[in-house]
Amino acid sequence: MNQVFGRGLEGGERLVCDVRGFRATREAELKAMANLAAARVRQSGVAFTFEPMSANERRIIHLTLAESEDLFTESIGEGADRKLKISPKRISSRIVK
Repeated sequence: MNQVFGRGLEGGERLVCDVRGFRATREAELKAMANLAAARVRQSGVAFTFEPMSANERRIIHLTLAESEDLFTESIGEGADRKLKISPKRISSRIVK
């Protein structure tokens, strides 16, 4: 769509097509998935890895869990097989001098 209709747009603007609120619905689903996976990781102490997803979908999950002090997120893999992993933060027991 951007290749056909976006040529006349200025300053790198992009067209966004959102049919029947799909984007907002998908964002809400991803946030819920992130929170469920985070609860699972907190309870089990074992990392959780999502199936491959787009960069935008991974971004939503990263942002949803960004304020978590006990978890961290990272993208792993390459290309279309890139996944998102949620892991518990390990508190180091050694003293740094």
